[in-house]
Amino acid sequence: RDLEAERRRRREAEEAVSVAKAELRLAEEARDRAKEEQRQQFELRHEQEVAHNAQRLRECNEAIEGLREELGLAQGKAAGAEKVANQLEIAKQRLEEQQAFKRENEELKVQVEELLAKKAGGGAGDHLHRSLN
Repeated sequence: RDLEAERRRRREAEEAVSVAKAELRLAEEARDRAKEEQRQQFELRHEQEVAHNAQRLRECNEAIEGLREELGLAQGKAAGAEKVANQLEIAKQRLEEQQAFKRENEELKVQVEELLAKKAGGGAGDHLHRSLN
């Protein structure tokens, strides 16, 4: 009887070990499945983030290109404005010169008229007066 009891306990222990091993194997498989699912979710999130960041990069590049075009246009307008400003400055200088010549001409006319008045009747003075008018 002791032998039989010992064999039974041994069988029960072996069955318990076998059940424990099966449970361990099932737990390890469940763990491996969970790890795989987690890895797939991580990869999916990573791919989505990469796609989102790539889209943001494209948008930023487009915005930069637009700003470069605007800068080019603004620089062209600035160059045009500078050219017009230079032309305006030259025109102002010429106008001032013309006004100075006009004043000088007016002064010379007054002087001629004064000379003519002093020498009333001189033929050369009349000729000079007519040529200035």
